[in-house]
Amino acid sequence: MRIRRLNRTITGIYEKHTRDLGVTTAQLNILAAIAHAGPNHACAADLGRALATEPSTMSRNLDRIEQHGWIQRENTGDRRRETLRLTPAGRRLFIRIRPAWEQAQREAERTLGKELTSAILNAKPV
Repeated sequence: MRIRRLNRTITGIYEKHTRDLGVTTAQLNILAAIAHAGPNHACAADLGRALATEPSTMSRNLDRIEQHGWIQRENTGDRRRETLRLTPAGRRLFIRIRPAWEQAQREAERTLGKELTSAILNAKPV
């Protein structure tokens, strides 16, 4: 129960800071993962594993992100391995949202304290 409350608290902080930009925290995490992976390296399955997201949830989020024009899917010949890349609009959004994201990170650290924030940031995925 406490972990779920922590999750809701942190998600609420980030959504408060990014709400006016028309992107959810889940969508922003996906955009960040695609940007981090670089061109021709991001695929839905890898992102799902990295973000601990169910395939159906990842698919729905990617569909919404694509509808906004923030990503482009590219066929590799294997439907299961289509690559994902940010469009110019996706890159602009990513740049525009950075100040709000940084504000949210500072607020989250103030809320949690430096020690807990550090523990979360350094936790290894399961």
